[in-house]
Amino acid sequence: PYTSNGPVVAVVGTLQRRKGQHHALDAFAQIAARCPDATLHFVGADDVDAAYVAELKDRAAAADVATRVVMHGHRDDYLRYLRHATVLVTSSEAEGVPRVVREAMALDVAVAGFALPGFADVLGSGACLVAAGDTAALGEAIARLLADPAARRALALQGRARFAERHSQAAYRLQIRGFAEAVAR
Repeated sequence: PYTSNGPVVAVVGTLQRRKGQHHALDAFAQIAARCPDATLHFVGADDVDAAYVAELKDRAAAADVATRVVMHGHRDDYLRYLRHATVLVTSSEAEGVPRVVREAMALDVAVAGFALPGFADVLGSGACLVAAGDTAALGEAIARLLADPAARRALALQGRARFAERHSQAAYRLQIRGFAEAVAR
């Protein structure tokens, strides 16, 4: 799905200010010189907040990374894009746990993002989380994952194991069965 040969930093979700994609863009711009082959890809509807999308494009141009930022728009096959990402970035400052995080875990994709309430519980040690709003730390987390394939793979495998243990259909069935048995007592 990607035309670049280098590492792919993906942000998956509708482009809108509340999702904080500008943080991901700013973090990428901060590390772009150190990761010259990396590209940043936004996969998600870009027709909800036209002013925000224009702002993202302006920020990319101002940071001199516009040629390395791709906006794919809405994709029905977004999971294919997610599966081929090197790192998934979540950069919202306030949100529940997005489904795409669990999907990344199931697809063996390393996750870097802001440590929001609930994220640590869902991800366990299967992600590289930094303080919400700390774009510099987010950039460093992304750079570390891009530079160290072994660490990135270990993180992805931890995420997959956590997904299987707590978020898969099999795990959900066991949780429901346990709940039903507890209620029946």
